Amino acid sequence: LALPLVLPPILLAIATYHDLLGLRPELLRAVTVFGLSLFPLVALFTARAVRASGGAALDAARVATTPREALLRVALGPALPGAAAGALLVFAFVVADFAVPDFLGVTTAKNTITVYANAVFRAWQNDGNPGAATAAGMPPTVFALLAFALVLRLESRRAAGAAGGDPLPPNPRPLGRAKVPLLAAVVLLLGAAVAWPAESHLRTA
Repeated sequence: LALPLVLPPILLAIATYHDLLGLRPELLRAVTVFGLSLFPLVALFTARAVRASGGAALDAARVATTPREALLRVALGPALPGAAAGALLVFAFVVADFAVPDFLGVTTAKNTITVYANAVFRAWQNDGNPGAATAAGMPPTVFALLAFALVLRLESRRAAGAAGGDPLPPNPRPLGRAKVPLLAAVVLLLGAAVAWPAESHLRTA
C-alpha cells in the first residue's frame, strides 16, 4: 500500500501528463496526481489507528449491536484521529508544492486559480527581491509546522489512550461477496498510482 510513496508527485505528473490533458479544469489534474501519490499517508495512519484500538471493544460491540453499528462507532470512530493525522501530513506536502501545479498548467494566465507557491515564485521573478519572497513563503511554512504539530499531538493522544487498553488486534472478518470488488478496487488504485506511470516512463524512455 505504501508503494506509491516511492514515486514523487512530479514524476507521476510527468509520466501521466498526456493522459491527463483531457481533464478540465486543470485543477483536476493536480488533484488526481496528488491523490494517487499521497493517499497511502491517510490509509496507513488510519490502518495504524484501527489496529491500535484493540479487538475486545469491537468484539463486544458486535455482540451488543449490529455489525454495521459496531464498525461505524467502535472501529471507525477511533480511526478518525489517524485519518486526520494523515490528511494533515498530505496538506503539509501539497501546500508547499510548486512543481506539480506549474507543470500541469494549473497556474497558467487563463486560469483564475492561484497556487500559493507559484504566486510567491512569480512575485520573486517580477521584483527580484529574495527577502520579500522568503517572507511571503513563511505562511505556508507556518501552516505546515502547525500541521506536523497537530499530527504529533494526535499521535501522542492515541498512544496515551492505547497504553492501558486492549493489546489484542481486531479480529478480521470475512468480506463475503464484497471481497472481489474491494480487491479489484485496491488493485486498480495501485495500478493507477504505480503501474500507469511506470509503463509511461518505460514507453517514452
